Amino acid sequence: MDPSQMTFMNWVLLGAGLGFVVGLAPLISGFVKSNVKTGAIGFVASIAAGAILGLLLAIPVAAVFTWLIFRKPQQPSEPTAL
Repeated sequence: MDPSQMTFMNWVLLGAGLGFVVGLAPLISGFVKSNVKTGAIGFVASIAAGAILGLLLAIPVAAVFTWLIFRKPQQPSEPTAL
């Protein structure tokens, strides 16, 4: 297929496919770190972002969800005595 002949739907499907590939990073990270829910949400969000704006949006979405999976949980602060 000639790239000049691509329709809007072809571009959306291409973006979703690229979002699928990029979205594997948070999905696999979620399985490794036992945070499957966040990984699955990041995977679906990357596919949707890829369909909307291609790699320009799919990569930052995947990066944010991967960061959310790997960040350290906040330690509860101990009350200080006055």
